[in-house]
Amino acid sequence: MQSGHTPSESSVHTERVKEHVDLTTVTLLIQDQPDGLEIWDRVAAQWVPVDNGASCGAGSLAVLVNAGRFLELWTAGRFPATPHRVRAVHAAHRISTVCFVFPDWDAPIAPLPSCRHLAADPDGAATVAGHEMPCAF
Repeated sequence: MQSGHTPSESSVHTERVKEHVDLTTVTLLIQDQPDGLEIWDRVAAQWVPVDNGASCGAGSLAVLVNAGRFLELWTAGRFPATPHRVRAVHAAHRISTVCFVFPDWDAPIAPLPSCRHLAADPDGAATVAGHEMPCAF
């Protein structure tokens, strides 16, 4: 789990965190305000702001669940990794808490039996999660 504070920006509409997908199974995110986090909508082909749950009423917070790259590989794309980015929209600070859910280092990474029929190469060789992770992990 990681908590972060992104300081205010002097200019708006700049990228705080560049577009990326997480190298996780899933990522859980809570943010203090709906300011800046965007996910890529594949159907509309555009970036969409993420609501933090405040629109549900005072004191409400939502937990965003992003599919990560390992989930995409296990499901042969049935659950694609979620491209997302953070932009400075109102030049305000941003606080977030993130839980990155990783597979074990030696977990096999190949389409699950129920998803193999979706894979481009259903008989392709499996690897292990640790071989796909950057050395920092």
